[in-house]
Amino acid sequence: MRQTMKKFLPVFLALSLFFAMVPVSALAEGEQPLKETIHIASVEDLEGLAENCRLDTWSQNVTVVLDKDIDLEGEPLTPIPIFRGSFQGGGHSISNFTLATDGSHQGFFRYIEEGGSVVDLNLQGTVVPEGEGACVGGIVGTNRGMVKNCSFEGSVAGVCDVGGIAGINAITGIIDGCYSKGIITGDHRVGGVVGNNLGVVRSCNNRSAVNTTAEENQVKLSDISFDTITGSESVS
Repeated sequence: MRQTMKKFLPVFLALSLFFAMVPVSALAEGEQPLKETIHIASVEDLEGLAENCRLDTWSQNVTVVLDKDIDLEGEPLTPIPIFRGSFQGGGHSISNFTLATDGSHQGFFRYIEEGGSVVDLNLQGTVVPEGEGACVGGIVGTNRGMVKNCSFEGSVAGVCDVGGIAGINAITGIIDGCYSKGIITGDHRVGGVVGNNLGVVRSCNNRSAVNTTAEENQVKLSDISFDTITGSESVS
C-alpha cells in the first residue's frame, strides 16, 4: 500500500499544481454574468460605442447609460451597428443626428437584437440614406428587441419599410410607449411609428406627416383591374 501511494504521489501533486494555476471562470448553474456599465457623455463616447458595436457580441450583457443631452451639430455619426445590451437614455436627448452611412437597415441603431433594449431615449435628426434605402427608422432600422418610451423628431426617408421609430419591427420585437414627430416618406410599407410590423406595437403615438409630399393621384374606376391592384404596392 505504501509503495502504491509513493507511485501515484507525483501524479496527484502535478494535478493539484495544474488546477491551482487554472483560473476558475465557469459560472455556477443559473448564475448570470456580471454586466459592464458604460457611461456616455460626449460625441466621442458615442463614436467609441459605434466602433465597439461593430463586433456583434460586444454589447451583450453591457449596460449603456446616457448621462446628459448631446448635440451632434456638424458631427455626422456612424450608426451603432448591432446592439444586444441595455441602453438607458434616462430621458436625455441626442439632437442634430445626421446619418453618416448609406444603404439599408439604417437608423441611430442599425439592428437591435433579441434581448437588447433601448429605453427613455429622445432622438432628433435626419435619417435619409442614399441607395436602396430599405428598413429605415429614426431609432432603429431593424428591431428584434425592445424599444420603450423613446421618441424621434425629424425626417426619415427610404424606399421600403420606413418608420419614424423602426423600419421593421421583427416577430420578437416590442415597441412600447413611443412616438414620432416629423416627416416620414417612402414608397412601400411606410408608417409613422413602424414601416413593417411583425411583432408588438403598443401605446404608441404618431405625430408625423407620412407621405404628405406625394403627388395626389386621380384614380378612375375604369383604370382599376385585378392586375393593377395585385401587381404593385406603389399606389397613391
